[in-house]
Amino acid sequence: MQNAKLQRKVKKLLVFFCIICLLLNSSQSVFAKIEVNNYPSKIEINKEFEIDVVLSNLTDPTHFLSIALHKNSGDPYFGQTQKGDNWIEADDSNCKSFPGVTISEGSWSGKLKGKINYNEKDFDNSLGNYILKVFKYTDSCNKSDSNDLTVELFDSNPPLTATPVPTNTPGPTSVPTSTPTNTSVPTANSKSQNSPTVYMSPTIKQTVPTITYIKSNNNLVASENASSGAFLGETSDPTVTVEEEKHSSAASSAKNSFPIFAFLIGSGVVLIGTAAVLSARQIKNNQKENKS
Repeated sequence: MQNAKLQRKVKKLLVFFCIICLLLNSSQSVFAKIEVNNYPSKIEINKEFEIDVVLSNLTDPTHFLSIALHKNSGDPYFGQTQKGDNWIEADDSNCKSFPGVTISEGSWSGKLKGKINYNEKDFDNSLGNYILKVFKYTDSCNKSDSNDLTVELFDSNPPLTATPVPTNTPGPTSVPTSTPTNTSVPTANSKSQNSPTVYMSPTIKQTVPTITYIKSNNNLVASENASSGAFLGETSDPTVTVEEEKHSSAASSAKNSFPIFAFLIGSGVVLIGTAAVLSARQIKNNQKENKS
């Protein structure tokens, strides 16, 4: 029985001790204060800057301080804090690598130096407005931070970015290749399938006898001169060909003009007949009128 009562008392004491520890830690976290003064509104890339820091209402003897920036709430932090001759990048895993301060009578005040470089971890090298904070770490790496401070990152000598110049890369050139063509050599027995067959037909020319009138004893005598030795396709005398052409042209002109003359004569006869019939009717009508 006595052992059971003793165990109960020990448990109560342990619970009471834990509650006291929690109250002490919570009071420290509630009343601990981090103030940042005299901070620059503009921070130049690759240039050192300095801020004033005031810590108050602290009980732990040693704390570690870090300068950090981020673009928006929730973004990873970046930045460097000077410790002696070294620059320590913002990283929670190395909290004790930052410059440490010793608390005297629950407070501390001093200066911190920081710097921002291109190509830092979690920095996308873009300029503009950022949020600056000071983080305080305990010896067990518990972290608290200051209020948000808005600063502007700028660069008076921004790095030159090389603009790629397009180069004309010669492409492969096509070399024309000659394609051999099959050339058929004509033989004595070969015949071209595409060439038309030409049939030679003899030209038939008829020799028209020329009639020549000869005056004999004051009488005209017609004599027919046929060209001797004239065969089909031959012309023995150029005079015969000329006279043949004259006779053929005269005959064709007479044939062409005959229908025209016949039409004109027929039309005239019809008109005259019509006029005669109309005149006869008119005379009969006039006679009837006179009798009446």
